[in-house]
Formats: sequence, C-alpha cells, structure tokens
Amino acid sequence: MSKGIRVSVLLPFRDAEDCLEQAVKSVMTQDEPCKLILVMNQEKSAAATRILERYSTERICLIKELRQGIVPALNAGLREVQTPYVARMDADDLMLPGRLRAQCDFLDAHPNVHLVSGKVRYEGNAVMQQGYRVFVEQINALNTPEQLYHFRFVESPFAHPAVCFRFEEHYRQGLYREGEFPEDYALWLEWFSEKGKDMAACLAQEVLCWRDGPKRLSRNHPAYSPEAFDALRLPYLAQWLRSELAAQRPIMIAGGGKLAKRKIRALQSLGVKIAAFSDLIPRKLEGIPFILWSELPEAGKYFVVSLVSNRNSRYEIAEVLKMKGYREGFDFILAG
Repeated sequence: MSKGIRVSVLLPFRDAEDCLEQAVKSVMTQDEPCKLILVMNQEKSAAATRILERYSTERICLIKELRQGIVPALNAGLREVQTPYVARMDADDLMLPGRLRAQCDFLDAHPNVHLVSGKVRYEGNAVMQQGYRVFVEQINALNTPEQLYHFRFVESPFAHPAVCFRFEEHYRQGLYREGEFPEDYALWLEWFSEKGKDMAACLAQEVLCWRDGPKRLSRNHPAYSPEAFDALRLPYLAQWLRSELAAQRPIMIAGGGKLAKRKIRALQSLGVKIAAFSDLIPRKLEGIPFILWSELPEAGKYFVVSLVSNRNSRYEIAEVLKMKGYREGFDFILAG
C-alpha cells in the first residue's frame, strides 16, 4: 500500500451491475487517496472485472465472500484493512467530493471521537419512498454529539454508507453482528453504550448521495422491520435506564396505545421499574398508575421516556415537555 494512506473504503456489493461502476468512480476521484476494498457477495461480476481493468490494483482490493449476506461481506472486508480509518459505502450510492479528506482530517483533529458522519443528499421518489426521505431529513437535523446521542433510541443517527470510523486491530475478528436486526444500528448502540455520548460527530457538509431505490436491502429484508428495530433497541434502552436512573427519579412512560403497552411490558421484563404512564386519553395498564397528559407535572418529579412511534407525535411530545421545563437527556428521552 502507498505510504500515507489514511483510510480504506469498505464497499460490499451484490447484484449491482447497473450502479457499481458509478459508486467506485465517486470513491476513486476523491482528493484523499484511499484503499478501496470491494467485497463481491456473489460468484462473478462483469462490472467488477471492468473496474479492475480501469484502476490500479494497488488502490483496489477485490475479495469474494460467497456466504450470502451483508454481515459476512462486511467482516470479510475488515480483515483486509491496513489503515487507521474505515469509511463505508454502498454500491447504490455516490460519495460526494471532498468527503474522505474532511472525515479523515476531522478524526485526526479529534482523537476522542470514534466515528464521524456527515449530511446526506437524498435522491429518490420523495412521494413513493417518503419514509426514507423523512429519515434523511431527521438525521440531517442532528448537528451535535449530544443530538446524535439523544437520537440513538429513536432510530439510527447515521446513514451507514456515510460514516467513517477508527479501525482497531480486534475489528479484524468481526465487527458486525449477524442476526434478525439491522447490523449497523446494532453497532452504533453498542458503541454508544461503550464509549458514551462523545463517541460520534457529524460534519456540516454533504458527504453522500443516497440513491434510494426499490432494491435497497433495508427495504426488503425482515432484519430492518419495525419489529426488528424494537427488539434490538429495547434492551439497550433498558440497560441505560437501569444504570443511569436506578437511584434517581421514577420513570414515567409517554404513550399508552397497544404498541406502547407492549414496549412497556418488554421494558418491565428487562428489569425497568415504571412508576406511571401517560397519554392524551385515559388508559389502563395493570399495576401501573395512569396520569393524564394534560396533568403532567413540571420537570423534576419524573424522568419521561416517550415510546410513541409516530414521528409527528414524538416531536409534539418533546415540545410540550420542553415548554414545561424538561431537558432532553436529563428530564426526558425520546425512543422509537
């Protein structure tokens, strides 16, 4: 490898003949030299053959990982990393100019930050694929480490192909966990749990063009379903509530619909003591007192955990709490 290369770009692909070459070109034309690790999650690829003919093999490493799935492909790619930093990319997307240099420079200048992301440019059918457009709008509104940290129990604070993180030697043994859950969100929750609220940062510049299409894995695989996200996130939420609030204020849940009640019972089964729950209309849940939302006390008596899934309602709850003097992260937290 050329001396001084700071970053490897990890790009697994499968059935990407129509877009892989564009994605690779966006990486290879960056003003920061990099090592591109292509992980072919299939037997052969004409696009990959053309790429190797066009670019130097000193800059591109092509490996084959035939165990089907994103996690084996990602972990196979990590075994090839020889640089301090790893940037993620997907074959569907485009890396925007200046991304790698900006992310590497940021990590060089902030040795306590483990991961840096950036703003995402959404490219897709904003009506037909509205959920992803809204997700991009949400993560683009996260500007500080505190905002990223607070958002972690709502959804992933990052688009996976927009991140760049520090590479540690033990990552070669496998960094991503395999299961019926989103592999990137599982990693972020684990890192936030281990490294704390200053684990990550986000650049103000756009770093990725997210080309949302019907073949994107997160649209089609059961590991990315709402139920999979809940099953992954609730144990981390419970762990945080037990460790951070066990000796502090009692916990109140905002949300009393069927889905919220299931989450309440799940948290109880994970050892979280819930003192009360609240909603706009009277609700019943055996063993837990109900407080009408309009009668919510001022900040200080309870720590409020919102389990409302609807995005608009979630932020309306946050605004009401802030008007009553509640501080996010200290007096309340939003969760998915």
